[in-house]
Amino acid sequence: MNGNDVLGMLHAFKRTRYFYGMKLTEGTFNRDQSYFNQKRWQMNRLGLGVGVLCGLELSMAEDGQILVSPGVAVDAYGREIVLPQPCCFENPRQPTDALGRPVGEPVQQGSVTLCIAYHECETDYVPVFVADCDTREDCAASSIREVARFMVVEGTPDGEPVTISEEQCATIMDVEPGAEPSQRQTAVDTLQAACAEPDSDCVVLGTVIYGAEEIVLDTWTYRQQLFSNATLFDLVMCLAEDVARLKQKVCLTYVAGDAQSAQAGTRLENPLVVRVTDEDGNALSGQQVTFRARSEGTRIVGQTTRTTNNQGRAQVSVDLSETPGLNTVEVVVANECCCTVLFHAFGTQVDVDLPVVTAVFPATTTVVAQDDQARAIWEEQPRVELQFNHEMRDEALQDPERVGEWLRVIEVRNFGQNETFARRLALRFVDPVVLEGPAAGFVLANVESGVEPGNSRQVAYVILARAQGGTPKDVNGLVLDADYLGLRLPGNMRNALWDAGDQTHIDDAFWGTLRDTGQTLPSGDGSEGGQFSSWFRLVSVIVD
Repeated sequence: MNGNDVLGMLHAFKRTRYFYGMKLTEGTFNRDQSYFNQKRWQMNRLGLGVGVLCGLELSMAEDGQILVSPGVAVDAYGREIVLPQPCCFENPRQPTDALGRPVGEPVQQGSVTLCIAYHECETDYVPVFVADCDTREDCAASSIREVARFMVVEGTPDGEPVTISEEQCATIMDVEPGAEPSQRQTAVDTLQAACAEPDSDCVVLGTVIYGAEEIVLDTWTYRQQLFSNATLFDLVMCLAEDVARLKQKVCLTYVAGDAQSAQAGTRLENPLVVRVTDEDGNALSGQQVTFRARSEGTRIVGQTTRTTNNQGRAQVSVDLSETPGLNTVEVVVANECCCTVLFHAFGTQVDVDLPVVTAVFPATTTVVAQDDQARAIWEEQPRVELQFNHEMRDEALQDPERVGEWLRVIEVRNFGQNETFARRLALRFVDPVVLEGPAAGFVLANVESGVEPGNSRQVAYVILARAQGGTPKDVNGLVLDADYLGLRLPGNMRNALWDAGDQTHIDDAFWGTLRDTGQTLPSGDGSEGGQFSSWFRLVSVIVD
């Protein structure tokens, strides 16, 4: 049994009883020191727990060293670990044993856990005047210095350093006032446990994740932290203030927006507005109000949770379901489950001749290098064109900022495995040269028409349009019916392409979506708005 095993046990302490004429030896005084140390350490272990009391903050130097500020911690055996001066992990990639000696190979990619531990060093050697069994040498240490030692453990801890699980917390908090058993009894029954036995003398300060391109220093997920009674008291007072606010009577009332009707699949003309007040009718600002769509296809525009303004009001816009019929939206105030307002709106089916996309250039699935017309036009000036069945409003086509709200062309290049990148191209309106009738052409900026730059293996261009939001419209004010899926993009990939900047990493699975979907133009499903997608390819060299 080692010294740590003894410290982790529960036992009755024994101290020296002095009497006149008693023979005193070094064992007598050592036993007294052990009594006071072990008793203090046991109270630390069972009362405080394991963690950092103050300081011991981690920071990364430019050369990769991890710097540690001065501070104090308590280990699982209750021993105080004091670091009086700044120090560092010179090579945090190198795992060590319990004494800080290197073991195994340094971690190139992966994670390590950085720990601090208690250690005793014998020091202050003095001559031995009378030798005994444990002092056969001429000199012996007369002092023990308590120091800190550093450890590096490969990998991360099994779980976060929590003492109360989510299940235990839920059990305690679910008890209703006046219920049997009481919340106090439930808490005692739930949290009582046997005295924990220490499993490690390592106090976790943080972890480091070494990636292929970046290094992440995490000083909170697994860090073991202890808080003073003063800090805990302040936290209790913060909680008490929040509880007081929650107990305040909150009223949610209707303001405007109910009983509207509009064409199915379109946005309601007026927002839904509610007001939050106290029981005396005074407006409450800063309240969290949640709008929930209760009918299939109904969509809240933007964030579903809004904060009330100085007048106590919160509002949202709503897109109706594309299926004609009743649309329902429920509004609740956070933590007020019984305070609810319901909005109803009706989506109508209107038989109108909506504007649609009748053709696109280059056509979906086109390989530019293999299409004589597309090749010639592309070499002269890379462009895309859209043809409509209605005359469209000029501002949605010719204003670069307005165009970018509903139409985007994305260039996607592949440079190797897991090296697919997308960039959004700037669009400039020009007269169409291929498509006739109501049509619009857009020059693509910064596109190489010959040999592709960067030695990319393949390149594709994706045309995306989103007609929700009121653009574009025809001269009669009807929103484009844009529904057309020229390639099958998962929702997350479609959003990533739509939001692409100068260089956005895209999953290599994109290339598997470049296939004929079987859909044909014109676009549309009979309702205003919708999404449009098309694609064409460019091979490495398109010139002879």
